[in-house]
Amino acid sequence: MAERRYSVPSASAELPAPTPSESENTKTAVGKGSEGVETLLDRYAAAHPPGRPFFGLPSRAGSTVFLIDISGSMLQRQGPATRLDLAYDELKQTLATLPEQSLFNVLLFAERVDQLFPQPQPASRANLIRAFRYLDEDINCGGSTDLQQGLRRAMAMKPELLLVLSDGIPTSSSPRSLLSEARYLREKNRPSLRLHTIGFFLAEHSEEERFLQKLAQDNNGIYAAWRR
Repeated sequence: MAERRYSVPSASAELPAPTPSESENTKTAVGKGSEGVETLLDRYAAAHPPGRPFFGLPSRAGSTVFLIDISGSMLQRQGPATRLDLAYDELKQTLATLPEQSLFNVLLFAERVDQLFPQPQPASRANLIRAFRYLDEDINCGGSTDLQQGLRRAMAMKPELLLVLSDGIPTSSSPRSLLSEARYLREKNRPSLRLHTIGFFLAEHSEEERFLQKLAQDNNGIYAAWRR
């Protein structure tokens, strides 16, 4: 297992600095708010090469599912934005550069799971616009961290690549039992699946970080720590 660490920028990386009026609006500064969805999609697509990594992790595959923690702790503020704002903005930048022939889906989890599409769909312009609008909705899945249901739903879609972002420990089952179930689900649905994990603002060497490291290690993946 490889491990990578990065620092969170105060605004979108590799994009022009926001104007004073933009910086007063946190949502606009992180790619959410008054700017039109299509304009933002075009701006992000032009700012990055194809296949832009997701928090430094490879995101380009024939079929990719993004599984994002939206539990209550993700609403904590990190500077001018919430953790969730930062995660969504990074996701939009990655989605904007997916090859059109690739398949993708976005799943959000907390106490329950919500998803963009029933199954991964082509990264067409229409589907990317739909994804951007979906991420701009105020979706409430509750406050806890039921990663178990999220993994079950995502792995049933049999993607080549699954990217999991979380800032906490799963609350629906013990970490040990969830690790065992994840290995079982991968072997059952797609043994070659690569499961990458992002520990979002986790303390170094914490129980939460060790869990996400092990989840990636057990499933052909890479762990990335994202913190200041």
